[in-house]
Amino acid sequence: MTPIPITPQLLDRYLAGSCSPTEVQHVEAWYHDLSGETDALSQRPAAERLALETETLTRIRAEIARRETIALGEAPRRWRLWPGRVAAALVVLVLSWVLYEQVRPKSSGYPESASQRRAENPVVRFVNVQGSLVRHRLPDGTLVWLHPQAELRYPRVFGPHRRAIAFAGEAYFDVVRDEARPFLIQCGTMRVRVLGTRFNVVALPRQALYEVAVVSGSVAVSTPERAASARLRTVVLKPKQQALFEVTTHRLLMNEVRAQPLKKLYEPVSVAFNDTPIREVVRQLERRFDVTMRVGNQALYDCQLTADFNQQPLPVILELLCESLDATYTISGGTILLEGSGCD
Repeated sequence: MTPIPITPQLLDRYLAGSCSPTEVQHVEAWYHDLSGETDALSQRPAAERLALETETLTRIRAEIARRETIALGEAPRRWRLWPGRVAAALVVLVLSWVLYEQVRPKSSGYPESASQRRAENPVVRFVNVQGSLVRHRLPDGTLVWLHPQAELRYPRVFGPHRRAIAFAGEAYFDVVRDEARPFLIQCGTMRVRVLGTRFNVVALPRQALYEVAVVSGSVAVSTPERAASARLRTVVLKPKQQALFEVTTHRLLMNEVRAQPLKKLYEPVSVAFNDTPIREVVRQLERRFDVTMRVGNQALYDCQLTADFNQQPLPVILELLCESLDATYTISGGTILLEGSGCD
């Protein structure tokens, strides 16, 4: 496939969000190649970074002079400086991006897209480094329950026309409805588009299959028909439907889902305990939320719980339960493990 030239017009379209999927891939791959390993450079002394900038500018001026010399010999006089000026504008734009990436504070993770790296609206990167479910609120009020190691990237302030984020891992989304600004989630080459609904996304890095399951509302899932294709295939999911995306083949399938355990896991319930043994608390939570729970220390069964949970989902109940017992919990492979010293 012939590479798409990176022109100022292409960059303008990318910043405006009007590029085709193929153009987006080329621009972001080009930027990724430019950014390189900048972490070590950003830690260098200011004098050394200034020397690098001076050397880079010298090379750029030499390249511009070389191109203008060629243009003078090959084009009519009134057009002679045009190629050099365009090259200069493009190179200065590139230099600005590269130097900005080199000197600004960096956080580890995926490279940020050009439209999100504006100084007045920086990209936020949030990773759940805990072993438990973590709730995170986005700028529009959307709630995301992230499983361990799940990662979000989003602008500090969403734009006026759309709410776009990047995501990797597994999470449950409760999106605030906003018909004027659709909510877009980019997971590799798979894109999820919603207005306001609840759904679960599984897009683990290096996994061959991504999943999107809808709890309420509707979700549009789009992917390229094949690698580097500008044509998209889209399926619209309703409740109890699931989309499966094969990363390597770009196949997109839709399945009917009979049960909805995800709804049980995140659906608020009211439950009260009054000096209830922890063994019974665990049994009731397993039944109410259709989960499997274990304790790492049998002494936890010697504890009792008095609490009134009013319209709370399981993750909140688990947090409050652990706070009461001075315990912690982890979730792995669909099993919730309670750890603590127990009670005398």
